[in-house]
Amino acid sequence: VRRGIALGAFVRRAALLGNRVFANGLLGIDLEDLSGRGATPNDPADPDEQGANRLQNTPNVASASRDGGTLTVTYSVDTAPANATYPLRVEFFVADADGTEGQIFLGADTYSEADYAAGAPGARTATLDVSGVALPEGSRVLATATDAAGHTSEFSAGQPVAFVTAAADTPDEHGLRLGAPAPNPTSTRALLTLSLAAPQAVRVEVLDALGRAV
Repeated sequence: VRRGIALGAFVRRAALLGNRVFANGLLGIDLEDLSGRGATPNDPADPDEQGANRLQNTPNVASASRDGGTLTVTYSVDTAPANATYPLRVEFFVADADGTEGQIFLGADTYSEADYAAGAPGARTATLDVSGVALPEGSRVLATATDAAGHTSEFSAGQPVAFVTAAADTPDEHGLRLGAPAPNPTSTRALLTLSLAAPQAVRVEVLDALGRAV
């Protein structure tokens, strides 16, 4: 039982990008502060600097859903532009069996100042190609954030992956099939896929739970 990557409190800059870190038993990435080792909780807007990599906040992964070869992840990073060098590179991983370390690198997304300003922090949706990745039921996705100056966070908490399955998308009597929304739930945007058995004219209207057109 050990830590995967441990950075001492006086390590000012260490970019950790695209690494597979798993099965260590303790933290996959540990940014030590002046009080020692252990998980570093996020702080609003991330003003703290007394520790490794300025104690960069981890991303908050709100939802993750897979539809075929596409993984849709909604996330935010609560690091104000005054406390980091933007843009941020957010990397996504399939978690290991413990759900705390990044075993399989999935890809990266860019989180900009505009993304942050949209909600301080604002939510952003990333779409990743996972067509060649094994993601069994029960898989979790987690992430790291690295600012443009090279300060990488610890791993975020793991988010369970929701699966959009064909079994739930049974065609109706007209041969129409509507896929489940992804991500679900969401407070911003969602993708719905409508499949047709043959060329035809259709009208699509989306309603909320109260029957209001959205």
